[in-house]
Amino acid sequence: MNIYKKNYLILIILLTTSNTYSQYQVWMGTTCTPQNALYKNKTWKNTAKLVEGLNINKTPVKPLKGTPSEGEKSLSLQEFNSVITLFKKGSKNGFVEIARTFFENDAYPNRPDLITLLEKKFKRIDAGGYDVKGIMFFDNYIGSNAKSSKGVVYAWTEAEVQKMRDWLDENRPGTRLYWNARNNSITNRNWCENPLVDDIVMEAKPELWYKNAGSRQTLLKWLWTNPTTVNKRIILQTPVNTMTAPYGNPNGLQQFREFVRWLGVDLMDFEFMRSKRLIIMPVTYNNAFTFYPETINNGKTYANTMTGIALSLIEQRKLFQGIDTKPTKEDAYNISRATSK
Repeated sequence: MNIYKKNYLILIILLTTSNTYSQYQVWMGTTCTPQNALYKNKTWKNTAKLVEGLNINKTPVKPLKGTPSEGEKSLSLQEFNSVITLFKKGSKNGFVEIARTFFENDAYPNRPDLITLLEKKFKRIDAGGYDVKGIMFFDNYIGSNAKSSKGVVYAWTEAEVQKMRDWLDENRPGTRLYWNARNNSITNRNWCENPLVDDIVMEAKPELWYKNAGSRQTLLKWLWTNPTTVNKRIILQTPVNTMTAPYGNPNGLQQFREFVRWLGVDLMDFEFMRSKRLIIMPVTYNNAFTFYPETINNGKTYANTMTGIALSLIEQRKLFQGIDTKPTKEDAYNISRATSK
């Protein structure tokens, strides 16, 4: 066979075996990760290899009695760092959160200034052995509770964000800034369009999306087509523990999969689902949703867990992107492990 025919055949093989579409990414939140995640790592080994990014947050686990997480204990800092490094891809692509109340403000004037906070935070990151590629910043109440702070919102100023950007450019070049947009307010739209913001996090449980609470549907469609934001990624941070009866029927895994199906079939379209701009990220807060195992029935069924959700969305991307067929609600509720990356 001459060299030209050989190269032609190689090209044909590459074209027929490669994906002709881009893919949403699947990230995970690390809040409420239990101690046993480190010592039972084989129960979520596939997820550890495949998850593409992390919201790195060492919130202690507080399980609810009567759930599969009952009795779980929290990770020490050393154990937490070890768990993060088990995520082969995710540990190289993490982000951390900075609420406005994390540094000096009227309520806590003795807290460190912004630069000192950044220096301390990245010192801990370096000691932990993982990489942070983004910072999510957001306005908040003290404790994220309007009543506890008498309705006072502590808000970032553009000057503060510019100060953070300048420090990152000098000390951590390439680190991206994410704005957490929780509704369709003018403030959120302005931050989403701001050139200091690289990507947008939208945080809500599926029920709020279905009800269009805070006009989230409107905001998402605007972000998707607005000329100022069309190059920014959209990270859907979706808490599992706040879903309706996550251990019921349908369970949390099925409810999450139905939400992802709804995004492509009902709210947006499959162009959206096939875009690298889309990042889907299951998280849990307390009372914590169960972390592992990722599969049951000798690996034949996805488990109703954090890692089960993430793994199913990765292994069945083609299903939710409508590559072979338009996914139905029955497809979303079917938790058999028939992979279709």
